[in-house]
Amino acid sequence: MKLNKGIIALMLTMLLLLTSVTALAAPDTAAKNERDADGNYTLPLTDTPITLECFCATASNFTVGTFTEEAITSNASYTKIFEDTGISVHFTVPATGAEVEQFNLMIASGNYPDLIIGSQATTYPGGFDSALDDRAFFDLTPYIEEYMPNYYAAINANEQVAKEATTNTNRIPAVFYIYCPEYDGRELQWWGQAIRKDILDAIGKEVPTTVEEWEDVLRAMKDYGVEVPYSMVNTTGMDSALLAGFGIAKAPFDWQSRINVYADDEGKLHYGAVEEGYKDYLTMMNRWYADGLLDPEFMTRSWFTTADTIYSMYGNGQIGACYQLDGILPTMVATLASINPDGETLAVPAPLGPDGNLPKVSIGKLYAGTSTWWAITENCKDPLLAMNFLDYCCSPEGVIVTNYGTEGYSFEMVDGVPTFTDVVLKAETGSSDGWRLNAALNLKIIGQEKYTNLQFKDPEIQEWDRVWTESVDTYSTVYDLTADEELEIAAIMNDISTYAQEQTIKAIIDADALANWDNTVQQIWNMRLQDALDIYQTGYDRYNNR
Repeated sequence: MKLNKGIIALMLTMLLLLTSVTALAAPDTAAKNERDADGNYTLPLTDTPITLECFCATASNFTVGTFTEEAITSNASYTKIFEDTGISVHFTVPATGAEVEQFNLMIASGNYPDLIIGSQATTYPGGFDSALDDRAFFDLTPYIEEYMPNYYAAINANEQVAKEATTNTNRIPAVFYIYCPEYDGRELQWWGQAIRKDILDAIGKEVPTTVEEWEDVLRAMKDYGVEVPYSMVNTTGMDSALLAGFGIAKAPFDWQSRINVYADDEGKLHYGAVEEGYKDYLTMMNRWYADGLLDPEFMTRSWFTTADTIYSMYGNGQIGACYQLDGILPTMVATLASINPDGETLAVPAPLGPDGNLPKVSIGKLYAGTSTWWAITENCKDPLLAMNFLDYCCSPEGVIVTNYGTEGYSFEMVDGVPTFTDVVLKAETGSSDGWRLNAALNLKIIGQEKYTNLQFKDPEIQEWDRVWTESVDTYSTVYDLTADEELEIAAIMNDISTYAQEQTIKAIIDADALANWDNTVQQIWNMRLQDALDIYQTGYDRYNNR
């Protein structure tokens, strides 16, 4: 039979429509998908219990020691979740240090489990959009309102978190950890400057508020006999607090070798190493080094390699002030108390910016996409049930068990507030270990930092974090790059970062290198910095125009 062109066109149109409908049809599922008005699920989630296989690349964050089946079975929170939901999870965990390698091998093989728990270090080649396009990850977008309403509500809490939790193409490729800021709309600054207040009092000086006042204090400390007036306790030459005082909102590199750019008020991106304020910073640090104000061993002395030496020097008055993290504070304070009971430590606000206002500090994503993510793969035996399972972890009930553990054991409700018991707070090896051993942190999707950290942290540490956080004006610089752009950026910026790090150290310790800094800046530009900034700018504008 001979068909005319009109009939052929109609048949093709119907075929395309049928194909489209088939593509959008929901997969078969055993999910009951029943919830109450508060978002809590009717349990179990399925009348046909199943076990989901999960590759976990971030296990070291979630327990003490090795994340094993024993760590799961001995944690009552996981037992509760698995029994209540009817869904168990079997975790495959790479050896510590082999996470990225094993993740990449798994991706290359195409032999995916039901779930993947990843991190910033474990990323699909080409990014999350590529993971969807390659049909490696299950696209949550068409089903999320129906099968993950709790998570969907969380990522639509405001425009910023909605952007952070979606891709360049506005798709939802995975479930991202949602941070609950201790200070609304601001990232907690867990780094900053500290000073020996007893020494400050002895030299008759006030707490410094500008970089100029800092230098005056350090010179007085030197005259007083302090061997190392200022130490950075890292080996990079980067002091983010002082850099912010010179208008550099993000260090060009850091102790984790991350490459950083930041936006100005007009939305133009900058690389700090070529800015005039960076040269001013290096000029000051070179002067401090030459005059004995800066730790002469700053290139090798860090909290990773020489922590005990730093604690001892701080405690006996050899170090007068330093740039540090709140994580090392308790040991420093304890060491000081054991050596000098009259010694006192004070957190110092970041020095004011060049305009006399709060210094600006650029951060990345604030709410989502900064750490752990959970992907349901295309190989998942029941992706919609898996969505229900992850959404259960985002329900009011799920948030409690994943953040606090089991009521009556690891926490009690006190005036409606989940409050950790001594099982956590007085654990033999510390409260953090007690927490990781008793809450289902591997399934913690909606964070409760604003509430849990108040219970974990000593009041003194909370005060330090408050001082550091409230003394800076934080804002986000986020950009979306394509796979090709990522490769081009890496090809350019890896060499630039290595060169900038080497020259920064030289400029601090060598007057000739500092005098040659303008040539160093020109060399950085010659290494195609503008091409890299243009790519970053494209990604930044793309993100903000979504």
